[in-house]
Amino acid sequence: MKTNYTKNEEKRYLTSLSLMITFALFFIVGISTQNINAQSGAVIYPTDDAYQRYTNGTTVYGQQESLLIQFHTDGQWRREAWLKFEIAGLDAEHFDSATVILSPLSTNANIISPMHTIRETTTNWSELTLVSAKKPTLIDVVLDSKEYTPGTPIKLDVTNILKTRLAEEKDTISFNIRPSSVAGALYFHSKESSQSELWPVLLLKGTTVGLIHQGDEGIRFKVANNKLIVSGRESIKTTIFDVTGKVILSKQEAQNSYSINISDLISGIYIVSLQYETGNKIVKIML
Repeated sequence: MKTNYTKNEEKRYLTSLSLMITFALFFIVGISTQNINAQSGAVIYPTDDAYQRYTNGTTVYGQQESLLIQFHTDGQWRREAWLKFEIAGLDAEHFDSATVILSPLSTNANIISPMHTIRETTTNWSELTLVSAKKPTLIDVVLDSKEYTPGTPIKLDVTNILKTRLAEEKDTISFNIRPSSVAGALYFHSKESSQSELWPVLLLKGTTVGLIHQGDEGIRFKVANNKLIVSGRESIKTTIFDVTGKVILSKQEAQNSYSINISDLISGIYIVSLQYETGNKIVKIML
């Protein structure tokens, strides 16, 4: 952990942290840059998203600005999408529904309306390396299915499976989305799209819990048994703020895993800043 900041470095860091905390507080009171049919809730963006041919696909499409989904009986012509989300720190008791939302490109206007299904997959994949031979294993249970209506986002319910995985203390969850009836090629915005308000999302309603800023994917975080557990990097500095921005707790230890007792905190919403020398992570929690 770097501690010998110059005055200019310290000023830049404090300014950056202040802006991110302010941004987090905007989320708490319901002001969000995300505008998916004016729905409110905690918005979680995918850490990875990609599409691929079901068979014989050798080109990686993980950094395209769109996700292509297309039905075909021949696997080498069928395109499917994969999405992965970080869910560490979420609490199943603090949301009522969870929905994966894909927003279509305007080029889909004249496409007929096929059904789309969503299934869970294993999480051992990356958008940077996803080819047909490295597809994650499909858990062949349809979680939800929806018909595509031109110009309208597809909204697929994943509430039950997300609550189940959180009960198992999983840190990530992954999904496959495929068409189940004949149609032309459908394009949806990916997280690389220039229109960030149309990125794919996992929308949690009935909660204010979620990831605010992902600056270092190596930092892990969860709340369990009245403890805040931090891991993944050595010498992480953890700071807990209340909704006014006041520091409630602060702790730093040299090892790459430690816990903080939060049993004395009253019920409410808090912002947690996890600072490491190469980046940081900001999460909002509800106790």
